[in-house]
Amino acid sequence: MASFGSAAVQNIGTSGANVPLLNGNNVWSGSARFQKQTYGDEVILSVVSNASTPDFALGNYFTVTIGAGYTLNNPLNIQPGQSGLIRITQSAGSLSITWDTAYKSAGGIATGNLSGISSGIDYFPFYAHSMTEIVISPMLNIS
Repeated sequence: MASFGSAAVQNIGTSGANVPLLNGNNVWSGSARFQKQTYGDEVILSVVSNASTPDFALGNYFTVTIGAGYTLNNPLNIQPGQSGLIRITQSAGSLSITWDTAYKSAGGIATGNLSGISSGIDYFPFYAHSMTEIVISPMLNIS
C-alpha cells in the first residue's frame, strides 16, 4: 500500500498496534467501500433579513425554518462533487424562495413558490458541479 503524506501515530487498545490518525483534508486515490452507516449532522442555517448563506464546508445537510419570503444566497466553500440536501420548513403559508445565481434546475429557477402550506416541509437535494452550477431538484410538501 502506498503512503500519502504523514499522519500522527497512536497506540490504540490492548493489541499494541500503532494506528495512524489523520487530520485535515484526506484525499483517497482509490475507491472506498463502506459496509456500515455513514452520516452527517444537519447544519441549521441562520436567517438574516430573510436570507441565508450556507457554508458547504460545515456539512452536506442544511435545515431552516422561515416565516416570510426567503432568499438562499450562493454558498461558501463549494467543492465540486459535493451533494446533500436543503430542508425548508415554513411557519406561514404562501411563501416564495429566491435562489441565487449558482442554483440551477430544470427549466431554470430564480424565484419559485414553496409548497404554500403553513408547517409545510420542502426538500431540495443538490449536487455541486462547480462553484457556479449547483443543480437542485425540488420536492415540495413532503409529509
